[in-house]
Parts: sequence; structure tokens; C-alpha cells
Amino acid sequence: MGTKTQIHDRNSAIDSRAARILDELEINIAVLDHRGVIIATNQSWRKFAAKNCAADTSLPHNIGEGANYLDICGNALGPSAEGALLAYEGIRAVLDGKSKSFYHEYPCHSPDKKRWFSMKVKPLRGAKPREIVVMHEEITDRTVAEMESQSRQQALSDALLQLQTLAGDINNYLSLPRSPLPNSAATSSLGNMQDKELLRTLSVREIEVLKGLIRGERNGSIAQRLGLSVKSVSTYRSRILKKLKLDSNADLVAFSSKVGFF
Repeated sequence: MGTKTQIHDRNSAIDSRAARILDELEINIAVLDHRGVIIATNQSWRKFAAKNCAADTSLPHNIGEGANYLDICGNALGPSAEGALLAYEGIRAVLDGKSKSFYHEYPCHSPDKKRWFSMKVKPLRGAKPREIVVMHEEITDRTVAEMESQSRQQALSDALLQLQTLAGDINNYLSLPRSPLPNSAATSSLGNMQDKELLRTLSVREIEVLKGLIRGERNGSIAQRLGLSVKSVSTYRSRILKKLKLDSNADLVAFSSKVGFF
């Protein structure tokens, strides 16, 4: 009996020490159960949740233990809704065992400061039923440095890029197939209607990124203008190309010209 008590006390001491260590980290950490419910958080998570709920009344008042974090991400509204939906899908995939991990970078601006964070999701080893660890870390300094670096590069290469884009536009236009068939106008009209339907599948944020891409802006310039990270712009670009069934920026310019989107 005494041995069991000693083992229990030793395990309790180890758990307490681990909790204190996690509380010292400047990373927001939470553990979710198989339903997406928060079952544990560190001090950094609790402080951030309390402060930001007060600043943003659209957030639930309790993003702590007992709250369903998966539902919070899935039901988010406003400017953060699109990023929250990506987080929901990533967390769901890890919980279901379809992905080994998930990583996402996103803006989370306060009333007095622009901020960016990264989100990492990993399964908790050995937990049955499945549990996952969600970690949010501020990456504002790195993101701002990337944006400033990209902006400097943009300033040096704008003129050359515009010339290259113009040459590409002319080349694409000249290489468009010309059909001598009498019904070519009808075929073209049908193609334009289908292309416009594809365009309507883009989200508001994807439309904003698309406008920058067809103007010849680089990812860094678009990121700075829209308040995103460079990696997020790259992700949006990939999603745009996939939705429009295209392969390159040159294809985007030709597509936009074809449907009259400028």
C-alpha cells in the first residue's frame, strides 16, 4: 500500500513539474480530446484568451478548459472566418488520423498592433482515445522582416517585372488558338460562361490576391498590402490556380483577360 502511495505521489510531482515548465513557455498551448474539447491549457494560453476575448466581443467568453475549440474554429465569423475554417479542417484531419500534423500561419491583429501567429497541431503520443496538442506562437517579428525584405526587392525589380509581364501578356495573346469554324463565337461564349463560374468559386480574400497577381505584384508586396504573411499569399495563390484549373501567373493573366476581370 505504501509503495502505491509513493508511486502516486511521485507521478503527481512529475505532472506538477511538467505543468510548471509549460507555464514558463511563451507559446499558447492547449490539449484537445477526441471531440475537440479543451481539456488542459498552459498559463500563456489562458492569459491570451482572457485578454483577446475582452478586445474582440465576437469571440466566445470562454476559450479555456471545457470549451469545444473545434466548434469555435468552425463557427467563426467576420474577417477571421476563412483562416479559422482552415484551422478547423486541419484540426479535424489530425483528430481523425488523416494527417500526422497541421501547420498554419495567420494574422491576428489587436486594436493597437498588427500581429501574426503560427499554429501547430500534433497528436498526443499514446493517448487513447485520441488527443491532440494545439500550439500558437507569435511570429510577428519574422513576418514583418520577411515583408520588409520582399518590399525592398520589389522596389528594385518593379520596372523589370512590369516589362516581363507585358511581354508575357503579348506572347499569351498571340499564342491563343484561333478557330475558323462558323460556330467559334458560340463556343467562345460557352467557354467564357464556364470560366466565369470558376471565378465565382473564389473567396473574397482569394479575389484580392488574384488582383495583385495579375497586376504583376510579387507575393511579398501582396502580403504587405493585405496584412498577410508571405507563406499565406503563396497558399492562396496555389488554391486560386487549383480552383481555376491553371498552372502559372501567365495563365492567370490570360484567364483574367479572357473573362474581362481586371
